[in-house]
Order: sequence, then C-alpha cells, then structure tokens
Amino acid sequence: MLVVEVGYKFRFFGEDAQVAAAELGLYAYPDHSFLTASFPVQRLPIHVRRLVAAGHKVGVVRQAESAALKAVSDNRSAPFSRQLTGLFTAATLDAGEKADKLGEASAMEASQELEVSLGLGSSSGTAAGTNYMLIVAEDHTAAAAAAAAAAQ
Repeated sequence: MLVVEVGYKFRFFGEDAQVAAAELGLYAYPDHSFLTASFPVQRLPIHVRRLVAAGHKVGVVRQAESAALKAVSDNRSAPFSRQLTGLFTAATLDAGEKADKLGEASAMEASQELEVSLGLGSSSGTAAGTNYMLIVAEDHTAAAAAAAAAAQ
C-alpha cells in the first residue's frame, strides 16, 4: 500500500483507499478521477502499525518541500516534489521497537511476550522451539582490500 502526504494529510488512492477504509475505519470517497481516503499527518504512526498488523506492506511518500519554501522558489507553479521515505513491514516495525529498547531491562521481556502472543513460545519464559540470533557486521577493511585487489 502507498500513502502519500498532501499538505497536512496523508492520502490513499484507488484500491489502497478501499483497503484503508476497511482496515482503518476511514471514509473512502471519489475525488476527481480517483477513490481517496485520508487522515491527518499526526496519525501516521498509528495507522501504519494497524495496516502492518493486518498484513500489509506500507510505503510512505512525503513532500520534500514545504508550501512556504515553494512559494518563494523559482518553480512555484510546478508540482511538489515527493519522495518515498519509508517502507514498513512486520519485520521492520518489530526490529525498530526492539532497537528502541536496546539496553533496557524490559527488552527481553517484550521479546518473549511477542513470541508468546504469536504462538512461538511458552508463557513460562522459555521458548518452546529453538531460538535464533542474527548478527550483521560489516568489515570495511576486508571490502577495501578486495576492491583494491580487483582494481589491479
């Protein structure tokens, strides 16, 4: 699904508007040639989480310039420039929440509660299945040496 910032609102268009209306309880209405559903900017985190929880991938397109800057620029009659600023899935939201809690004592508890709620673990605090740990590390020195060797 794609949600686009238009002024102080985020808007869904077409089929995305129908899905958003059903999932979020928004009103979908025809606007010019498109079916549209919208919500205020400050509700973005809430609605993104609800859509991701319902199994959707959500792309967020934001305006790259403000109306005030646009009014004094040379291209004031051109459309606003917009950029895809975020792509949210269940994995990215979960990783972000865990990263926010990194170093806190409750981080492990939150992880175990999530596993229990998803049916992946037991409420006794020990996982019913095998636990996995993923570590991602970059070695810039090895990459630079490989690039130098390839250049010769």
